[in-house]
Amino acid sequence: MKRLSILIAAIAATIALFAEPPASKEPSDAYYNLVGDADSAIARGQWAKAEEALLSAMRLEPSNPGNIMLMSNLGIVQYNSGRDSLALVTLTQAHDIAPRSVTILGNRARVLMAMGRFEEARADYSAIVEADTTMTDARFHRALLDLKAGHTATARADINWLRHNNPDDINTNLAEAALASAEGDFAASVIAYTKVLNVDKQPEYYAERALGYLMTDRPGDAAEDIAAGLELDPTDAGECYTFFDWDKSEKLKSKGILATDLTDLTNKARYISFGGRQQRLPLVVSNNGYGIATASSRTALFCNIKMYGQYIFVDGDTQSDYYFIGAGSVGHTLELYGTL
Repeated sequence: MKRLSILIAAIAATIALFAEPPASKEPSDAYYNLVGDADSAIARGQWAKAEEALLSAMRLEPSNPGNIMLMSNLGIVQYNSGRDSLALVTLTQAHDIAPRSVTILGNRARVLMAMGRFEEARADYSAIVEADTTMTDARFHRALLDLKAGHTATARADINWLRHNNPDDINTNLAEAALASAEGDFAASVIAYTKVLNVDKQPEYYAERALGYLMTDRPGDAAEDIAAGLELDPTDAGECYTFFDWDKSEKLKSKGILATDLTDLTNKARYISFGGRQQRLPLVVSNNGYGIATASSRTALFCNIKMYGQYIFVDGDTQSDYYFIGAGSVGHTLELYGTL
């Protein structure tokens, strides 16, 4: 009931914002009932029922200003039901109607991320920050996108803002952990993930801190974190290390988010995966003209530090397959990788 009250109040606020008096009128009870049906279905994860209720409400009162909020919700319902492309169309239409809505921009950025369209997602997050500089969630996601693209300087600017303005928020500590890992400061990442775990004990956070412990030569602590994570989620019971023996003269780089973005991996350990619901495979390319793509949708870490061993770590799998792309050049390797 509380969720429904909040949703109805939000629609009423939207109507007040967009309506032109004195022609505006209160939505009918039938409209509110359909909104309530949609809200209840969303709470239960009944996406088809939620979609039908939202569409019925908009068909019932097509000129209702509150429909813009329903369109935003509809896009997320379509996204949750696995129809990313349709969700993007819906949210783009909503954005065209209400270009200043940061809620719609945030929802569209979420869908774009899932589709692997990271540059467009970053643009939406930047538009949110430009509209409202206090939007911490948008700064957090923009920082992570910049880190994945290897742009640590721009990521650090957002993370410094988060640290100054919202130091105790879990996303601030997650961002600091990601920055520390990207820079190879795994001792600092352990500290940051410890702060996160003090607030929210999730298996994936234990796994990330375990990686930090491994990289700082604390295997006992890593084993304890792995055990703690498995106790919380016994189904998440896999990890795979594949070791290599590259010559120190070989130059290795990882594929970034941008089409031509390559990140140097010389004497570094860093994540080469692309976040949740990945739409592409992690890739390492060599100046010797070949590439190795990891056939995994989970977190992948590349280590090229001799003292720890040269390996690719995949979280959540006990075995991992690889595509070996013998293309003859880095450019041709990237072209063939794009066909996978």
